[in-house]
Amino acid sequence: MQNKGGAGCAILALIGACAGMSLLAWLVVTQASWLLLAVPAFLLALLALADVLRDDAYLAADQPGGFTAWHAATLTRIRAWIGRPAIHVVPQLGVSTEERLLVKRAVKLAGEVLASLRQGATPETQRALLAQQAEAVPGNIAGALWRLARLRRIKRAADPKTDQGRETIQQITALENEMLAGINQSLDRLAALPMNMVQVELARDIRRAEQLLSDLNESNSKLEDLSSAYRELGGDSAA
Repeated sequence: MQNKGGAGCAILALIGACAGMSLLAWLVVTQASWLLLAVPAFLLALLALADVLRDDAYLAADQPGGFTAWHAATLTRIRAWIGRPAIHVVPQLGVSTEERLLVKRAVKLAGEVLASLRQGATPETQRALLAQQAEAVPGNIAGALWRLARLRRIKRAADPKTDQGRETIQQITALENEMLAGINQSLDRLAALPMNMVQVELARDIRRAEQLLSDLNESNSKLEDLSSAYRELGGDSAA
C-alpha cells in the first residue's frame, strides 16, 4: 500500500510539475508576444513624434497634392496643438535646394515676428493683422516655388529655334526673375519687421505701424499677382 501511495504521489508531483512548466511556458510565450507587439509600436511612436517635431518646415514632392499634401496637412494640425509652425509642400524638381530653404527661412522669420508681437506693445488690432500677414509669407513662398518649377518646365520645352519659342523663353525668364525678387522682398520685409516694430513702439507712431502692415501685405499680394501672370502663360495646364 505504501508503494502504491508513493507512486500516486509521484504521479501527482509529475502532473503538477508538467502543469507548472506548461503555465510558465504559456507566460513566457504570452509576454514574448506582447514584447513583439510593443517594440515595433514603440518605435513607430518615436518615428511619429520625430516627424511631428521635425525642424524642417517643408516636405518635398513631385506634385503639390496627393499623399504628401495629406501628410503635411496632418502634421500641421498636430503641430498646431503644440504651438509649432505649419509644414509646407515644396517641389522636389525644378527648384534648387537653396530655393527650397527659403521656405524654412520664412517660417523662422515669421516665428520671430510672432514672438516679437506677443512681447511688444502693438495695439491688438494691428498685432492680429501683422501676425496674419507674417504667417502667410511661408505659404506664399511655397506656392511661388511650385509656379517657378512649372515655369521652368515650360521654358525647357520651348524651342529656341523658333520665334514663338524664343519669345516664350524671354517671357518666362523675366517672370522667373520677378518672382525670385518678390520672394526675396517678402523675406527682407519679414526680417526687418521686429526691429521696425520696436522703433514704432518707442516713437508711438501708429501711421508707421500701418505702413509696415501695408508693405507686408503688398509683398504677399505681389506673389499672388505673379501667380496670376504664371497662370496666363498656361502654367496650370502644364503641371
